[in-house]
Amino acid sequence: MLEVFARNPAALPVIATLRGARYQLAAIALVMLLLLAVAWSIDLADKFADVRNAAEARGAPLLSVLAPYMLYRAVDIVTRLLPVACFVAVFAAEIAPRRRLESVVHAAAGMSPLQSLAPAFLAAAVVGGAQLGL
Repeated sequence: MLEVFARNPAALPVIATLRGARYQLAAIALVMLLLLAVAWSIDLADKFADVRNAAEARGAPLLSVLAPYMLYRAVDIVTRLLPVACFVAVFAAEIAPRRRLESVVHAAAGMSPLQSLAPAFLAAAVVGGAQLGL
């Protein structure tokens, strides 16, 4: 990455945007995974007996009924909790770069404050497309 910047200093905003968006998307995925695990455990605490009874009624293994049930519930849960995950994760993803003073480095390199919002806009476009698909 540094050799690209050394040859073309104008590449800094692009590199910083892609790196920031990747960091924010990873934070969103991690928070969403944690929320999904909590929601699954709450949901299965209430419905596990029903799922087990449905598997016994069909004469099928429990996993063959539980896996599709959890997949369908995951789509429902992610659709409902993705905005919450985005809200929490973007704040969490901005803490580390601020502590490393990356905003100072970007400003010294000539990036405007508006350009520093580009990673959030790019991550929002990706997550918005996923939300629309779900």
